[in-house]
Amino acid sequence: MSIPAPFSLAGQTALITGGGTGIGLAAAQCLAACGAQVIVAGRREAELAQAVKTIGPAASAQVLDVGDLKSIPAIVAGLRDRYGPVNLLINNAGINLKKPFAETNDAELLSLLQTNVVGANALTHALLPQLRESGRGSVVFTSSMAAIFGLPKVTAYSIAKSALTGAVRSLAVELGQENIRVNAVAPGWIET
Repeated sequence: MSIPAPFSLAGQTALITGGGTGIGLAAAQCLAACGAQVIVAGRREAELAQAVKTIGPAASAQVLDVGDLKSIPAIVAGLRDRYGPVNLLINNAGINLKKPFAETNDAELLSLLQTNVVGANALTHALLPQLRESGRGSVVFTSSMAAIFGLPKVTAYSIAKSALTGAVRSLAVELGQENIRVNAVAPGWIET
């Protein structure tokens, strides 16, 4: 009797936003080490190229700005054409703002919401048919401990990550019925 490796992701295709550096790059390296085909996505082409070089032959790059909602459907369709269905999505792209609440303006808050929440939502929505097709999709959102604990000078960021965490709870219940897992991780301070 053959027992599959418990962490094998052979035959799986993963898309990781913010995959060129930091947490996203580390996640991409782990997924590739487990056998997944990894697509690192982000805004900066040079960092993506370096990430692909670091990860090796299991990786490829896709320039993607999750804040540019109009570009997402065409990019998702192109990924499907090149790699087959994406069945693992890591919504890791995000921006932060460290500034006292009294000095934070509405435009700054809207910018954080656009990238951290609306962009992640739009990408997940666009990939939903592919996640369904795989029969066992998985979506992971990178939230933050700022969504759980009160931290000074990051109110706009906390608002965005709290909204994301709430969305994860709802999506986990709704999409779980279709065999699509939805989870969040809430990192603390990371040396990147």
